Amino acid sequence: MLDFIKYIQSFSSPALDSFLTCFNYLSQQFFLVLLVGIVYWTIDKRKGEQLAFALVFTVGFSCGTKGVFKISRPFTYDGIRSLNTGTAPGYSFPSADTAVAASIATTFATWTKKPILWILLLLYTILIGFCRMYFGLHFPIDVLGGMILGASIGFGIKCILSHSKDTFPVYLIAALILVPFAFFGQEPDYFKAMGLMLGAVCGIYIEHNYVNFNYNINYRRKGARLLLGIVGIIIIAVLSNKLMPNNNLCYVIEKFLLTFFAVGVYPAIFNKFKF
Repeated sequence: MLDFIKYIQSFSSPALDSFLTCFNYLSQQFFLVLLVGIVYWTIDKRKGEQLAFALVFTVGFSCGTKGVFKISRPFTYDGIRSLNTGTAPGYSFPSADTAVAASIATTFATWTKKPILWILLLLYTILIGFCRMYFGLHFPIDVLGGMILGASIGFGIKCILSHSKDTFPVYLIAALILVPFAFFGQEPDYFKAMGLMLGAVCGIYIEHNYVNFNYNINYRRKGARLLLGIVGIIIIAVLSNKLMPNNNLCYVIEKFLLTFFAVGVYPAIFNKFKF
């Protein structure tokens, strides 16, 4: 597996480094928040819920699995070049970025019957996986495992939600499934994922029972809703990062506030003020 990584890194160049670094942002936190915000706040909130839970559960399960296997990353071995190590703080297997990409691709694929879009979504997933190997952050088995995990979760959540009239219990069960991973000496990313999951569960409960916002609005209101929502999330992320110490409990609280605001509190705000 190391030889394969060395082989693809033999084609490295500054231009390819820059392109793949930019493309890899399509599996990172800000892009994911923006994507979920667009779908949930402005297009279809039930599909937004599906996408959000597919992504959050994928992150939580993949990070939890990393803590079980505790496999070192390729760049810890001699002869492997490393790039963008800031996006790879934990263990190697499975690739969470690839799992997220596969979860996104599978979720969107369930919403369309156009083969060309399926091909583009598959290429997106493959290229994210290639990025992670090219950067020296993951082995091929990590990428393959991430693809299988993300696609399985994305498709599984779609099937479950399509047969569930009351979706909240499904979200609660999904959160509980992630809890046992805490007993394997997890790294911070797992606790961040748990915070995201718990915040989403509580936010969905608030939205379902007390808000029930309308997404069938004009494009001007959709633009304002999206812009103000992203600003609010950035403010919460920056303030919580600055004010809270670095420990697992604070990681849970920080990410809880992020998704609880996005899914529950913010919809109540724009519902009240009609934007």
